Amino acid sequence: MGFRKGDVVTARRRIEGIDVPVVPEGATGTVTTTTLFGSPKRVHFELSDGWGEKSFQVRVRRGDVEAGTLN
Repeated sequence: MGFRKGDVVTARRRIEGIDVPVVPEGATGTVTTTTLFGSPKRVHFELSDGWGEKSFQVRVRRGDVEAGTLN
């Protein structure tokens, strides 16, 4: 199954990095770019933490996200 820009995905595991805010498992995001074969490459997340709302894009790897639904 290929993904397209705008598809909703869910984080399968915690995603974090040096320049990336922590994305908890189960967080919902939107695909912003894909690879040539339809795998998600970058995902936009909007999360809330103790410091307020955060909106950012994260580069994802295989297995980081799966097809999701908006609740």
